[in-house]
Amino acid sequence: MDDVDQAMIGLLSKDPRGSIKVMARQLQLSEATVASRIRSLQDRRVIKVVARQRALGTNGYTVLSLVDIHVDDPRKIAEVSGALSAVGDVIAAYETARRPEIVAYLRARDLRHLGEIPEEIQRSVACLAQMSLLPIMAMQRRYKYIGSLELPTPPAPLSRDLGARIVAALERDGRQPVRALARELGVSDTAVRYRLGKLIKLAGFEIVTVCDAQAMGYAVRTDVRLRVSPPHLKATLIKLSANDSIISVSHIAGPYNVHAVVLSKTVDEFDDFINGTIRLLKGLDDFAILRITRLHRYNYNIIM
Repeated sequence: MDDVDQAMIGLLSKDPRGSIKVMARQLQLSEATVASRIRSLQDRRVIKVVARQRALGTNGYTVLSLVDIHVDDPRKIAEVSGALSAVGDVIAAYETARRPEIVAYLRARDLRHLGEIPEEIQRSVACLAQMSLLPIMAMQRRYKYIGSLELPTPPAPLSRDLGARIVAALERDGRQPVRALARELGVSDTAVRYRLGKLIKLAGFEIVTVCDAQAMGYAVRTDVRLRVSPPHLKATLIKLSANDSIISVSHIAGPYNVHAVVLSKTVDEFDDFINGTIRLLKGLDDFAILRITRLHRYNYNIIM
């Protein structure tokens, strides 16, 4: 990517549905060049403008949890991950370089439902040695502009409701103009403009530009878990939330009480993060590092 691409991504991050004409004027380029550049960034899966809805508070979901999954046979990890990704309540799943071999994010309607999901997974997925639920007590930070575009988003369920159909269309392409949406949905421009305006005002709905982590140069993805003494827990969460290397920080239940996903451009950069940030945290009792080797599911249309 060159400087023009970087500038364009910056503008799209501020206004994902910004007009080509305004962007062309800001970048001092022709409208044709700007349109072509945006298409190129999307075709290369560097960016995607998408509609997103909150994981909790919509469709009855109230609980988020991590689940650590141990697989007995290493040759079955990809098969297990594929089957796990088909479970509807799984938001994201990734493979690691050590045990647990797979980590997933789940959402559930309540604690009872959360307890039922592992049973569903065990019925549909073979070769599981152990599963451990790590409920997320609070999501301190989730950086919404960095994600993974290497995997297709799950298809939205069919619906007759115009609002739901608009959301589904914008989940595929958040930059679709009103006229194109109206033509696709078989309704008037006015109807789409009215419903879209109502959606944008909802607290659990937004349209954002997601940048692919690897395309942006972040080659090292890591799952980091910390056990911090309770008096220092709040300060730790606040401090890690302000760190640009971290895309998510959560207070979790289990052997560790802090979970973070860290992006680094090189191994040396990650080592500097561990030595210059993690090891210096007050109240740190222990930490564990899981290198993320492969993503098997990532739903970038959901805000966690």
